[in-house]
Amino acid sequence: PVRTLATTPAGAFGGVDAAGLELAGHQGRWRFQGEWGYADFLQAVGADQRVKAGYLQAGVLLGDGAHRYKAAEGIYAGPKPGSDPLGLWELSARVDRIYRENGPDYRSQILGLTWYATPGLRFMLNYTRGEDVLTGDQPRQLALRAQYAF
Repeated sequence: PVRTLATTPAGAFGGVDAAGLELAGHQGRWRFQGEWGYADFLQAVGADQRVKAGYLQAGVLLGDGAHRYKAAEGIYAGPKPGSDPLGLWELSARVDRIYRENGPDYRSQILGLTWYATPGLRFMLNYTRGEDVLTGDQPRQLALRAQYAF
């Protein structure tokens, strides 16, 4: 399903003002990350519409490995596997929320398990549970993905 969170008119009377904050860090085998932001959709007539959204996530490496942070790009790269011939495993959890003033509230929780088979190959298993407060919809998803970086 597709749902519009906010709109703004085109032309000189419309626009979007937005701001956000992102923090990330790691300590030993643990990695933490979060982001919170908002956007004001400016209206020519009537009240502006504000959308707020954010997430928190954490992960822990199971085994011999280390997180890698690329400071020049401001991103985390895949962890560097250690000497274990079975690769590296990571357990993670994430919560997301989207809130619209005078409107619906969306939430999701994700539990994940990632296997870094090699530095360029990973398999990800995620279970997602969502909630749409407006409609009462509570979707569930189990996803298995593979990623090969070359």
